[in-house]
Amino acid sequence: MEKIRKMFGDSLVDEWGEQLLCPVCSDYYTHIEKVEHYPDHDDYYCKNIPSIDWEGRGEAVVLHFYCESNHKWAIRFGFHKGNIYVKKIIEK
Repeated sequence: MEKIRKMFGDSLVDEWGEQLLCPVCSDYYTHIEKVEHYPDHDDYYCKNIPSIDWEGRGEAVVLHFYCESNHKWAIRFGFHKGNIYVKKIIEK
């Protein structure tokens, strides 16, 4: 969990769990914008979608967020040969 915390920055913790903060400004008023799923094609299909930054052979799931200061970012989970990789993507 410590590696994830370093990746996504500080968080607030309460009885519901850890609250995700904006990685740009640390705003705690954040919202889910959309969820995208790119199914497993086992052929490096996601490599042709530059916005998700995934070149693995398997599927990807991208969670898009925004904060009330109008910053946008995403968290991408990508599967490749039995491993899942996670990456934060700051959207412009």
